[in-house]
Amino acid sequence: MTLSGSLPRVAIVGRPNVGKSTLFNRITGRRRALVSREPGMTRDRRIETAEWCGRHFRIVDTGGMQGDENILSPLITAQVKKAVADADLILFVLDGREGITGRDQDIAEFLRRANRPVFVVVNKADSPSRTDQTAAEFQELGFEHTFAVSAEHGTNVDEVLDAVLERLQLATSTILEEQAIPVVVLGKPNAGKSTFLNKLLGEDRLVTSDIPGTTRDTVDIELEEGGLLYRFVDTAGIRKKGQTKTVPDKLAVIHALKSLEKSEIVCLMIDATEGVTHQDAVVAGYARDAGKAVLLLLNKMDVMDSEQRESLEKDIESKLKFISYAPRLYISAKTGQNVKKVFSALQRVYRSYSQRVTTSELNAFFDRSLANRYLGSNKGKPIKLKYITQAGTRPPTFVLFTNASSYLHFSHMRYLENQLRMQFGFEGATIRIKVKRG
Repeated sequence: MTLSGSLPRVAIVGRPNVGKSTLFNRITGRRRALVSREPGMTRDRRIETAEWCGRHFRIVDTGGMQGDENILSPLITAQVKKAVADADLILFVLDGREGITGRDQDIAEFLRRANRPVFVVVNKADSPSRTDQTAAEFQELGFEHTFAVSAEHGTNVDEVLDAVLERLQLATSTILEEQAIPVVVLGKPNAGKSTFLNKLLGEDRLVTSDIPGTTRDTVDIELEEGGLLYRFVDTAGIRKKGQTKTVPDKLAVIHALKSLEKSEIVCLMIDATEGVTHQDAVVAGYARDAGKAVLLLLNKMDVMDSEQRESLEKDIESKLKFISYAPRLYISAKTGQNVKKVFSALQRVYRSYSQRVTTSELNAFFDRSLANRYLGSNKGKPIKLKYITQAGTRPPTFVLFTNASSYLHFSHMRYLENQLRMQFGFEGATIRIKVKRG
């Protein structure tokens, strides 16, 4: 039995736009990495568990190593070097259509100095009749093993994986991974999401800069704290619709929203120095509409004074009233101030999100708060509440039965939600209430 953290690592390395993320998706069997024809889509290390023939290993996708003309190149290269240093095997991906470039030669020299076993994977070899010839053309790089594949179509990827298992000498294993609590970090660009997660990790795992939109893809990070395992998902900043003009920007927002759907807790990162913007409220609305638990992270408190903080509190109460149940935590992702307190807040929120109220407690609550409340009439007949029951958790979901209507005015629904929170807490948890005639 193998813990995922102790599995061998296979890193995918190469220059931009050779198909590294496509190969990563092919090996993991999931479209987790963002793919586009525009080079430089991947910037952070993405790590997933892969399985082949009953064996498991960790596969690492990396950003393309490119020239110094790109301002983010040194940051991306640092991530690649870390992935190579931690790897047990390297898959060096090249473009079979373009041949060996000067940049490929530079990367090959870097990998030779790294003293790690290297498989050359020549991608985009879409013609099965030319795979042997294509592989032969790239043997001049001097590495022992060369494979011609099509990551997009899956051609010969199985041969690469067979060789990976043989090289790593992996025995048949069963994988033991705790069920992690999925937490997505959302916010507008440059709010500090990646810096925050780097501080939680204690290492520069994610590429950060002052340039809005540095993060494009979603990246999963697992952390254990207080006996609970969390899977944090860093996402690209969700821009206004009018600002998502390029294909990469649009894909990044789509992936961020997909990550929201798969999460249970949303850490909404707000740049406290800017106050609550319209876009912050839009993202908060996404979280509430999706029925998620919400924790507000008010970042950059290291540059705020008490007067600014008081102004921000009023801003939150005014513009984010619809998620007033979300706890607030002032942090500084840059200095680390209060960052570790996020874990205790997440524990409380997750407990509330998973909370189930007993039937006896609900009956007592109903008799005390709802039984005699006037709800108007339906078709001339007074609406009366019959009883309430909890239908589910994550999110806490309640069903209210009436004698005459499956609809209640929003003011009554708001009263009911407020009463439930007053009685049972549900800190940070979005509550769903359904009305049925019965």
